[in-house]
Order: sequence, then C-alpha cells, then structure tokens
Amino acid sequence: MNHQAATTNLLEFQPTEITPSTLTYTLEDRSETFAKSVADLNAKIPNVHLVDVIRDVNHSAKASCGKPPTPDSVQFCWNDEDNEGTTWIPQGLTGSWDADDDGRFGEHHVIAATWYDAEGLDGTNRGSRITFVNYDDPDKPEYRHVLLVVPDRKGSFHAAVSHAGGVAWAGYRLYVADTNAIRLFDLHNIWRTIPDRSHKRIGMIGGKAYAADYRYAIPQVGYYTPQPDPTRLPLRISSISLDRSSSPNSLVTAEYKEDRDGVHSPKPADARIVRWNLDGKGKLAASDGLVSSDAVYVTSRANVNGAITHRDEFVLTSSEFDRKPAWIHRATVGTSRQYTSVAAGGPEDLTYQPQGKRMWTLTEYNGQRSVFGIPLSSIGDA
Repeated sequence: MNHQAATTNLLEFQPTEITPSTLTYTLEDRSETFAKSVADLNAKIPNVHLVDVIRDVNHSAKASCGKPPTPDSVQFCWNDEDNEGTTWIPQGLTGSWDADDDGRFGEHHVIAATWYDAEGLDGTNRGSRITFVNYDDPDKPEYRHVLLVVPDRKGSFHAAVSHAGGVAWAGYRLYVADTNAIRLFDLHNIWRTIPDRSHKRIGMIGGKAYAADYRYAIPQVGYYTPQPDPTRLPLRISSISLDRSSSPNSLVTAEYKEDRDGVHSPKPADARIVRWNLDGKGKLAASDGLVSSDAVYVTSRANVNGAITHRDEFVLTSSEFDRKPAWIHRATVGTSRQYTSVAAGGPEDLTYQPQGKRMWTLTEYNGQRSVFGIPLSSIGDA
C-alpha cells in the first residue's frame, strides 16, 4: 500500500499490514527475584489452592447482556458495581484453556481478567487485581476478585501498581503485561488475608496479612524486562497472550502505539508483535539469564490493545477514541481487510479457546463492559 497516496483520504478504513522483521529482542530473566521473600511470607500467611478461590466466588455475572459483535458470539457482563465503576478498569483476559490443554483448571472452566486501580481510594492506590470467573455453567457465571501484590525487603508486601494490560496463563504461571516488563505470578502462592473495613490496608500489619479487604492475594515472584538497546526504541509490553498452536507453546506480546485517527489513519504505526517460546513447564525459555525472541513482526495497525497468533493468523483488537465502536482485526502476513466491529468500544486483551474455536476479549468502558467469545471463523465481516 502507498501510505503517501492515502494521506488525502482519512475516511478510508485502512487495511492491516503484517510484516516479518529480522530484528531480535531479548528479555532479562528476573523470574526468581521475589522467590525467597514469597517463601518466607508463605510461612506466616495461610496459603490456599486456586480451586478454593474458584469455589469461594462471591459475585454473580450476567449471562445475557448487551449486544455481542456477532450472533454466534457468547457473552457475559460483570455485576452493576463492576460494570459501572470508574475506579477499577478491566484490561487483560485469559482462561483455563490457556492453563491446560484440556481447557480446565482441575475440574473447573475458568476465565480470568486483570484490572488496574485508576483512581485509588482516599489516596491509596490498590494497584491491580485479577478476577477468577467460575464458568462451569455459562448461564450462571460467578466470580471473585483477588489482589495482586509484591513482596518487599522488610518481610511485608505492597500493591502491585500496574496497568495490567494483558495476562496469559500457563500451568500455574500468570504472565502480566506491564508496559515496561512482564510480571510473573505463581498460583502455587495464594494468600488468605484479613478483612479490612477501611479497604486500604495492604501488607503485614500486627503479624497479619491485609489486602485492601480482598480475601485473597497473589504475590509476584519475579519479572522479565526488555534488554536495552541504544540502536532502537525500547520494546513496550502492552498486551500478552498464549499461543498453543505454536511448537513449542509461546507467549505473544504487542505494543500499543496511539493514533487519534484510529483505523482511518494512513500513518503506519509500526507496532511490534513478538513471540517468546515457553519450555515444557510453561516458563519462558531462558539461556544465561536471557530470553530471546522466536519471531518478530511489525503491524501498521495503531491503537492495538490485544494481539494473538493462531497457526498462520493474527488477531488484533484496536480502539477508537471517545467511546466510539472499535474493531477486531483478522490478518495474515501481508495486507488484510478482515475486521468486525465491537459496538461497545474498548476491546482489550485476547485469548483463544481451542475447545470452542473462539477468540475471547473484554471491553473496558464503564457502563458497557462485557466479556465475549467470538468464533475465529466469524471475524472478518465489516
């Protein structure tokens, strides 16, 4: 496509271009940074299994809500407080189909979403949280929020202040996209915490663990950071997803590059999409403390909130501004014009469910928040 020729026609919906890159990137492996601190705190704080959390849900979602992007999509919405609230903003999405190839965690079908605290509470930033949805009965999804925290060097912990722009789940590992890093959480560590009427206390206080009145907290065990390279722009980790169609399984990260003209902009964003291989245990494959990229691509698409690969296809979400309808794009290497409108606007991270051959995403705008799974084969009708 001649981008110069297109500059005079901002009304045209620009195609999605995917180009392979010969560049390589590396992540510094700091995945064990907080491991000892977590182990020390495990001896002081009651530890529970994720199955206990899934069975201890305390919120009911709405199985029928709004209008999904296609008639064959499935959908649910959060309760009124989480749908309409302006403090906690949903971003990342994954499911037990990522965690295990049978699509379940234990005996349960689970969907998990990350949120960030955009406003705080009386000066306290509660950081980020993850919501586990018991999806055993799609007609009656129920869920519980769990706080994400970071151990400190004083035998306590604090809020994991993060945009939490994406999340991927491999075995017991949760990988959370945090713009300048990938945070790592291990689901072998889930703490049972103390009620707190103030909703503000976080950490060890009087020998007891508090998590802003969330009944459970998950501590970060480590992180991965893009290795600096003075010859190129820093790599941003805006979203993250798991690709089970690759061999070996891999994580896919993408970066958000803003363009206020959205899908009509003729200016290529040149946003990078990077694949990182996992080992047989679901951990990023490192050598000598570094994780090397397996493949790198560049897309013309701006405002990418989520990206995933499946076999030879790419699926991207991109947002328009001012709460306008947004888009799910389906592409291959080259130039593609397959997209589906998301009327609610604000689609974010992506995850692929092999059992239903569906791409799942969630929308962020308060009053219009939903989680939906659209058949991959249905993406592509304007």
